[in-house]
Amino acid sequence: MNRYLLAAAIMSFLTMLVHVFLGGPEVLDPGLASPLDDVWKAVFIVIWHAVTAVLLINAIALAIAARAAGAMPVALLVAAQYLAFTALFLFYGATMLGTLWPMPQWIIFIAIAAVILWPYRPRRRLS
Repeated sequence: MNRYLLAAAIMSFLTMLVHVFLGGPEVLDPGLASPLDDVWKAVFIVIWHAVTAVLLINAIALAIAARAAGAMPVALLVAAQYLAFTALFLFYGATMLGTLWPMPQWIIFIAIAAVILWPYRPRRRLS
């Protein structure tokens, strides 16, 4: 059992729960109550639920990978995805908002990626 991948799976699952139960009322509900037209609201809700699905599917993939031999490709794909999410939050926070703190989701995404990648880090040999 790869404890790092299991920890990352749990982190991804908990992130999905926070997204649904805390982010829903804070972000989704006001977005749907906004004066956006119905097409933009439909796009917004599809993207919202797609993120929920990605977080859940990644949690499941990491949990399965934690028990499987040769799980590195799956783990690296999930880590790459979470690093891409990190980059998006950092870029748009910095360029559009002038600060990273209104959208701190980058912190959990980089943390999950770090936990996934930790066992694959290069190790120095002691001579």
